[in-house]
Amino acid sequence: EARGRLAAAMVRLLNAASQDELKDVLAGIGVVRARRVVEARAERPFDDLDEALARLGLSKRQAENIVLANLQQILCFPA
Repeated sequence: EARGRLAAAMVRLLNAASQDELKDVLAGIGVVRARRVVEARAERPFDDLDEALARLGLSKRQAENIVLANLQQILCFPA
């Protein structure tokens, strides 16, 4: 259940954060990746974390590293 809440929080952040918020707040997200997130969600919002990873070209390991490095920011991002 905790994993599901964390995944949902990450998807909420990916769907709502600005490009600057993504690159400035999240470790492991630079200019290029932040731009990729914004462009992908402009086509259509992410439905779940697996879909987001696939569309962004991130491996599970890369995503886990980003999530682990940013737990507080992900969980505290406003709904």
